[in-house]
Amino acid sequence: MVSASAGPIADGDRVGLCLDVDGTIHRHGSIFVESLAVLPYASDLPIEGRERELLTEALGTVAAYAGQDQSRRRWLGALRVCDVFDRVGLGSAAARALVRLIRYRAKRASGAPATGETEGYRDMQRRILDQYGAFLEGRRRDRTERAFEQVASSHLRVDPSIRETLAALTAAADIDVVLVTDVPTHIARPYAGLVGADVSAVGTDFETVEGRFTGDYTFIKKGAEVERMRAERGWDYVLAAGDSANDLPMAAAADLFVAVAGRGNVGDDLPSDYRTIEASEIRPGKLPSGTDAIRVPQATSLADVLETTFGALGIETN
Repeated sequence: MVSASAGPIADGDRVGLCLDVDGTIHRHGSIFVESLAVLPYASDLPIEGRERELLTEALGTVAAYAGQDQSRRRWLGALRVCDVFDRVGLGSAAARALVRLIRYRAKRASGAPATGETEGYRDMQRRILDQYGAFLEGRRRDRTERAFEQVASSHLRVDPSIRETLAALTAAADIDVVLVTDVPTHIARPYAGLVGADVSAVGTDFETVEGRFTGDYTFIKKGAEVERMRAERGWDYVLAAGDSANDLPMAAAADLFVAVAGRGNVGDDLPSDYRTIEASEIRPGKLPSGTDAIRVPQATSLADVLETTFGALGIETN
C-alpha cells in the first residue's frame, strides 16, 4: 500500500483507476474464455485443422479445471454441436448460444463459495496461455486483432451500471481508467472500448516479429504495471480493484484497494497489517481514517461501491 491513509483526493489531482477484468468488472465469467469459444463462429479469421484443435484443447483445459473430465467432455460435445451449426451457415446462432451457456455456467459457479487462486489455477492459466500461443504462432497481428474486435462488438457484454458509473466518474474528475488483466492485451483492448471510449487496457503481452505472432508471451506483472503508469501518467492517487491473489501486487502499488468477491477470495488474502473495511461501512463524504482496502461481497454491485468510494474521497458524480 503506497499511502498510509486513503484520505480525500485533492482538487487537481490526477487519478488512476486500475480494474481487473475477469471476476471483477466482468463479474460472472471470463472474456478470455468467451472470446476463444466464439472466435471460429463470430469472426472472419480462418481457423482450420490443427488450429481448431488447439483452440478446442485450450477450452478443454479450462473446463477440466472447473469440473474435471466430465465437464471437459460436456464442453467438447457442445463445441462439436456448434461446429455442425457452423457448417450449415448458422455460425452466428451457434456463437450466441455458446456465450449464453458459458455465462450461465459461470454465474452458477460464482454463486458457490470462492475457492481462491491455487497453484492448480495458476498451472491451468499457464497451460491455456501456452496452448493459445501455439494457436497464434505465425498469425498476422492485424488480422487477429480485427477478429477479436468482431467478437467483442457482437458477443461480449459490459454491465451497464459499470459503464455508466465510469463515464460519470471520468466526467467529474481527471481519472484515467485502465483495465489491468491477465487476459492477452489484444483481447482486452476491444473489451475496454465497450467499457468506455477512453478506457485503455494492459494485459499479458504476446510477442510479434514483423507483424506476426511468435507464440511467446510475457505474463503481466500487475504491480509493476501500476507503478509504471503512475510514473508515466503522473497519477497522484491510485485506486485498484481485483478479485484474486494475482491482484495483490496492484493492492501494494495503489493508495486504496477494492477487494471484490468474484472468482477468487482476495479479501482473505490481504496482508494482516492492512486496515480493511466492508463496503457497507462507507459513509457519504467520509472514508474511515487509514483505510487500505474495501471488501465487496458477491451480492454487492461494484459500480455502487466505486461511486460511494469516490464520493467519500471527494469526487461526486451528481
